[in-house]
Formats: sequence, C-alpha cells, structure tokens
Amino acid sequence: MDGYEVLQRLRSMLPQTHIPVIMVSAR
Repeated sequence: MDGYEVLQRLRSMLPQTHIPVIMVSAR
C-alpha cells in the first residue's frame, strides 16, 4: 500500500480537484 499510488489515482480521477489530495497527504 503506497500513498503515492493513491495520490496518482485520485489525481487521475479528479485532476481539477486537489482537495482529496490534501486530505490523503494529511492522513
């Protein structure tokens, strides 16, 4: 389980939405 992979997946799904990325990073 890598946080980077999740971030890339979220970015691909929501490239215009950086809100989920911050939440994952803060996790």
